[in-house]
Amino acid sequence: MRLAYPDLEFKEVKAQLKQVIDSGWLTKGPNTRELEDAISRYLNVKYAIAVSSGTAALHLCLLSLGIGPGDEVIVPDFTFPATCNAVELCGAKAVLTDIELDNFNIAPDEIKKKITGRTRAIIPVHQFGTPAQMEEILKISKKHNLHVIEDAACALGARHSKKMCGAIGDLGCFSFHPRKIITTGEGGAITTNSLSLAKRLRLLREHGMEQKGAKRSFLTLGLNYRISEVASVLGLAQLKKIERIIKKRVQLAGEFRRYIAGLDELSAVPGFIDKGSRCAFQSFVVKINRKIDTFKLITFLKARNIESTFSNTATHLQPYYQKKYGFKKGELKNSLFAFKNSIALPFHCRMEKRDFRKVVAVLKQYFSKEKGI
Repeated sequence: MRLAYPDLEFKEVKAQLKQVIDSGWLTKGPNTRELEDAISRYLNVKYAIAVSSGTAALHLCLLSLGIGPGDEVIVPDFTFPATCNAVELCGAKAVLTDIELDNFNIAPDEIKKKITGRTRAIIPVHQFGTPAQMEEILKISKKHNLHVIEDAACALGARHSKKMCGAIGDLGCFSFHPRKIITTGEGGAITTNSLSLAKRLRLLREHGMEQKGAKRSFLTLGLNYRISEVASVLGLAQLKKIERIIKKRVQLAGEFRRYIAGLDELSAVPGFIDKGSRCAFQSFVVKINRKIDTFKLITFLKARNIESTFSNTATHLQPYYQKKYGFKKGELKNSLFAFKNSIALPFHCRMEKRDFRKVVAVLKQYFSKEKGI
């Protein structure tokens, strides 16, 4: 049983892919512009810039704000390291911050403790498609004059109150990796309501190059972070049915949670979702309520053809960050707990009730074995 499966069929893109290949125009073409327009309409945001990955999106956002050596950016410790790495790649310091245990998102009270005179931005991550506490985070950012870059890599279609995740802060970042809500293989996007930032982002995405007719000028250092036309075709096909995908994921997550509720050893994450908000359920994550070896559980599931994985990473445990900043194990206790005591189970729109029953049955088997029953 696979951990994830994309909501894409070849018949949905066959004609468009042939058209792209036959045209010989494989990048910077009409499909990329159409994808960007579709994203901005869906999220009700003025500008969308398609890029080569979610990591590229984060990196470009930081560069567009001029963040560099001497600056600090507050990021959750419990996240895929790309969030923190993008900060470090700019020469700035990623200030790793603890999370809340009910949703595994960055804790606003912990953010307040980390702010210094060098802090330039906050990057909240909408973990697994669960909206972070954006109202509190925006209050903090306004008080201290900080930028907010939403890492919405897992949260396309998630909603915080009446606003879509990725359209709340100064900038939003999305990933179209195969495990995300929609996929282009590799790819991503940036969203913003700022015309000046959008112009800067497009410039940085294409080598810092400005083209006027036949004349090219390289106005600044830039990167090649463009998305391909082929990838854009894949993204467009899924974006056209995005609400159906989200509705299905919410429905399936509700069913899975009901099955999991019969296991005292597990709790679904998030524990609750704020009224009026919507979780996109990019992953189905469970918190383990007893002390076990999570690696052994993952191995046990794999041996029974059930793919699972650690839900995310406690970044402060990784060698680069330990060596550079001298973190000690347990310094960020909630993040450490989440890393050691949660896993992602198989979850995608092709799953059925029998799949949920099988997963729960194997989990029960494991916990009975652990108890010696």
